[in-house]
Amino acid sequence: MKKIMTNIKTLAALLMAGAALTACSSEDNFMNDQPANPTEPKTYTMTVQATKSTGDAAATRGLSLDGKTLNVKWNEGEQVEVVQTSGTTSKSLGTLKAKASTNGITTLTGELVGLQTGAQLKFYLHSASYDYTGQTGVLLKADGNNSIEEKYDYAFAATNDYTIDGTNVTVPSGINLEAQQSIVMFTFVDNNGNSLNAQSLEIETKNPLVEKKNNVDGTGNSQVKSMTITPASATNVIYAAIPNTEPNKDKPNDYTLTVTDGNGKLYTYTKNVTFTNGKYYEVKVKMPKRCTLAKSTVGMIVGTDGLAYYVEDKDNLPTDVTAAGMVAYKNGSNGLVIALTNMNSKKMWYNSINEAKTYEPEVTGYTWKVPSVDEWKLMIGANNDDGNDRNFKGLNTAIEKAGGTALEKLTNYWTSTHESPDIYYMSIDSDGDANFNPVYDDEGASIPVRVCFDF
Repeated sequence: MKKIMTNIKTLAALLMAGAALTACSSEDNFMNDQPANPTEPKTYTMTVQATKSTGDAAATRGLSLDGKTLNVKWNEGEQVEVVQTSGTTSKSLGTLKAKASTNGITTLTGELVGLQTGAQLKFYLHSASYDYTGQTGVLLKADGNNSIEEKYDYAFAATNDYTIDGTNVTVPSGINLEAQQSIVMFTFVDNNGNSLNAQSLEIETKNPLVEKKNNVDGTGNSQVKSMTITPASATNVIYAAIPNTEPNKDKPNDYTLTVTDGNGKLYTYTKNVTFTNGKYYEVKVKMPKRCTLAKSTVGMIVGTDGLAYYVEDKDNLPTDVTAAGMVAYKNGSNGLVIALTNMNSKKMWYNSINEAKTYEPEVTGYTWKVPSVDEWKLMIGANNDDGNDRNFKGLNTAIEKAGGTALEKLTNYWTSTHESPDIYYMSIDSDGDANFNPVYDDEGASIPVRVCFDF
């Protein structure tokens, strides 16, 4: 009996052990069937042959300068960000890195996380976020910080032609990255052909440029009509990466270049030109010492071309330009220009208002008018150190320096201010102070007119 009980206990123990082993084995199999971490997206290794564009369509990506040609090359470790697009959703998957190459063809490798089968893949050299701010005017990384080679030579490619084998992704046809900007080497000289060293270069356009663009989620995108390049030290040679995107891509644009020299003087040149993405240009620019009215300062001469010139250059204006006015007031990029002389005859008020626009010389892009009371006060005050908006001493001095004729004391001048039934004129007393007085419409008289225009 004792032996039977012993055998039963042994059998029970074996059954329990077997049950335990069976349970452990079943659990192990269950765990082995699960991914290591089911919440993590799958990681793929991608290998793709990439070419930096060559030829006329997108010729100059390489940034190894040889004479007037940019040779195509890849630097070791250059990065290409990969973005997948599915429907209206875009997502960055990771970054591929390049092997060094001097012929423009390289192999990109890296890991992509979260790839969806069937999604379009987009490739962005450097980054999917284009940012053209902070340029320093140098082409190559070896030449200084914030070079075009290092940061601003963006290029793009897209494909749906890729294969997935396990965790390996390949693009059988490879990709061809096309430049998203032109590269321009500007060389600056003054009107006499001497080197003009720039402390800064501002490039303004009629049609907007893309300053920043996030190609993943669209945040932070901005379009501007000007970009500024600031070299580490003054130089007469500045390289610029100039972006062109739709709807203005590869179309003519008005480019205004403004150079600031070491003395803070401004030089401006404007031309309608097409800079094509992917192309390299070398442009020598003769820069007249002048600026747009938006950049002018009080006291500068205004020519018939609608640009502002420095008073010291009043006898050396371009042959086709005549001095017409003077910047009399400035507030930010806006202001008022006063004519250098009176209209050629005294006029009744209504005639002065109607005929002001016929004053000569004409100024391209602007229309003369009779100043209002408030405009007279702004012009008077801007030319007095203490801001006095009645005494004409400062304004008259500035007009005479610009080569014009001062407004006369003990003389009346029309304003355009009309507060029915009164019209207003300005009377200058013997001390040069202005008084603004009303007169009834039917009491108009023929008095001098000095016109202005706003910008």
